[in-house]
Amino acid sequence: MVTLKNRTCVLFGGTGEILRTLVRDMLTEGMNVILVTHNPETGREMIEEFAGYPGKLAAVSNHTAYDDLYGKIREEYGSVDVIISKTGGLQEPVPFEEVDPEQMNRALQQQVTNVMKNIQSALPYLKESKAARIVLFSTVGSLSGYEKENIIDSVSKGAVNAFTYALARQLAAYGITVNCVAFSGMMQDHAGVGLDSRNCLEDIPLGRIGTGEDIAGIVEYLISEEAGFMTGEVIRMAGGLK
Repeated sequence: MVTLKNRTCVLFGGTGEILRTLVRDMLTEGMNVILVTHNPETGREMIEEFAGYPGKLAAVSNHTAYDDLYGKIREEYGSVDVIISKTGGLQEPVPFEEVDPEQMNRALQQQVTNVMKNIQSALPYLKESKAARIVLFSTVGSLSGYEKENIIDSVSKGAVNAFTYALARQLAAYGITVNCVAFSGMMQDHAGVGLDSRNCLEDIPLGRIGTGEDIAGIVEYLISEEAGFMTGEVIRMAGGLK
């Protein structure tokens, strides 16, 4: 059993296929979800799809100032309890000689620096929550250097892992937990875009591609009220892929 009812989650990167099941489950359990997205059309489609669920779903532009965003969310929904950040799609691998340094800098900016700023803005509101949770995402490549993932993703997500470890210690005194899911071998978030995990199917011991249902279960626990004694963990979700 997980307790999500009457809690509010701000979700970055949740309009793709990987987290759609998670969004549905959170709404089913009575959790309010605010999608922060660069794709407002998909956000509107999801709002229509999940109309009538116990929890409320809203979508805002990722260009919204974070300070204004969290204040308005707390005012409308009563609390800010959970931050989930799955920013940045995974790219097809290229030879090291062809890696673009500027692309590396952009990935670190998007997946580490911007996420840090986001959490800094959310922190005053998270401190008010009785069960505040932060969940980030990385990849197996960030742990092992898996060659069928793009090295830019592996390096930038490795920084996400380090951020998870350090932030969990920094925020433990407030009772805020920080964990990370290292997922690989998953379905494509947006069909035909970015890394196609079918290329690494032969390396997955369980012999199949991961689904949104696989991700949803672990994340629902990590954001629940019951997960208060789990922090600073990077959890592999990759079908045994190393």
